[in-house]
Formats: sequence, C-alpha cells, structure tokens
Amino acid sequence: MRISGVARFLACATLLAPASALAQDDFSLKLEAGAVYDSQLVVDEIDLEQADGDVAFRLGADLEYQPVDTDAFELEFGYDFGQSIYLDFDEFNLQSHVADVNASTRIAGARLGARYAFSHYRLGGDALFDMQSIAPSISGFVADGVFARAFYTYNDKDFSVLDGRDATGNQLGASVFKFFNNNAGFVSVSGRWEEEDAVDPAFDYDGFVVGADLKLPIAGGRDGPHVQFGIDYRDRDYKAITPSIGEIRTEDRFRGEVELSVPVGAGLSAEIGYRYTNRSSNLPSADYTENRLSAGMVLEL
Repeated sequence: MRISGVARFLACATLLAPASALAQDDFSLKLEAGAVYDSQLVVDEIDLEQADGDVAFRLGADLEYQPVDTDAFELEFGYDFGQSIYLDFDEFNLQSHVADVNASTRIAGARLGARYAFSHYRLGGDALFDMQSIAPSISGFVADGVFARAFYTYNDKDFSVLDGRDATGNQLGASVFKFFNNNAGFVSVSGRWEEEDAVDPAFDYDGFVVGADLKLPIAGGRDGPHVQFGIDYRDRDYKAITPSIGEIRTEDRFRGEVELSVPVGAGLSAEIGYRYTNRSSNLPSADYTENRLSAGMVLEL
C-alpha cells in the first residue's frame, strides 16, 4: 500500500498554504512545550514497550489556515507537528507530521463535512509509518445546548519496515455534547466501532471504544482556568493466532485522565495533567499499567 502521487500533492499543498497566508488574519498558530514523566514507555502501533520509566521533553506546533469561512461553506488547511525527546530511551522518541484539509457545508441546519489527512510518523529517528485517512461527518445542534456529531473514517497505513502491519481500517462513531455555563463547560459521551484488516492476519481485529469527558470552568468563563476529566474503555477482538503466544490475542484497555489549564498571560496558558492506563492482554508487550504526569506551556497566536 504505497502513498499515491495525489496524496503527496495534497499533503504538500496543505503544508505550503499557511506559509502564503502569514500576512492575513485567516490563520492561527498554537505552540506547546513541556515535560512528561511516563512510568511505562509504549508505542501501541507496534506493541513496543519498556517497563522502566523515563522523562521526556515534548514540543508541538499546530498551524491552521482558513481561506473560506461562511455559513454556507468552510475550507481549512492544517499542519500539526509533535516531538518527544526522552532522556534515557531515545529509541522511543516519537515525531509526528499531520497535514489535513477540512471542508464543510450546511444543509437544512446540519453541517456536512469531510476531512482528508496525511500523517508521517518517525520513531527513534527512523521512519515508522505513513497513514492516509478520509472522514466524512454530519453534525449540528439537536436541542438547546446539545450538539451531536456522527462520522465514518477510512484509514490506510503503510509501515516502512514492518510490512505485515500494513493495514486498512474502518471506524463508525458518534458523540453528543451538552454545553453549560454560557458554553464555557460541557459534558460529552462518545462511542465508535472499529476494524482493521492487516497484511498479517494476526493483526486483524474489530472492537469498540466508549468514553465520556467533562470540562468544568473554574472562573472567568471560556477564557478562564478550567479542569477537564476524561475516561474511555476500549475492547478488541483479534481474528487469528498470534505466533509468539500460540493463541488468539485478547485485549481491553481502560484509561482515565485529568488536566488543569490556567491562563497566565495574553494567549499563554500553563497546563498540568495526569493519565492512568490499564491495558490487559495475553500478549505480554500489550499488558501493562501506566502512570503519566505532564506539565507544560501553551501559546496561542
């Protein structure tokens, strides 16, 4: 599964479009810098884990350019960069590049949208995999302060070395948000069905994810400090025997997290968070408990 010339052209166009718009008011930029302590180093995509904890520095940038923003039609280009740098285990240094194009239109009160994204991931300085995704969606307010969204996503992964993990995937999901406190806070529930079809049948699976989130403003409305809570549960049913364990792989995962965000200046916020993960599997590299502490600064321009 190789990336097509059309996909590469769209990805390059997404990267170049914001550069030509820096003198306009149609772009936004978010920069992040911080540190993370992780008790369990994990790369889920290739079932790589390290039980010894480590500290990492994290950098991120999110650039968006919206040349069209009307009630009838919206068009947005984006580019997102992320980099983690571990002190001891540099083989877990993960770099991500995601270029995307979003388009949407409004029909009879509902917004119909579509997103194309091209992603490139590097691990320990080497190419890990590329992924293309296409995601049509429909969304809108269904009651006073209640927003709902339904979507379908098609993914195509192309690994640089681990060809058996090359895969196509499908997801179908929905989420519902209830806003309160003049839209400064919300509570949401979400769920999705997912399946993946890999070159190696041992990596084929289907499953589901359900979750809930709560954002509580502390003071000052939408521009003030807030705390956000999230939980989710994921279950996967694999389809074929995994040779290393001699049986069909089983897996479920519970995750909970909390994050506090406090504005400290014009467009600048301080964030501190904690995440707990309990992943249960008969594959040893996918069976672990993780505790992660993070702190950093976010600048929005």
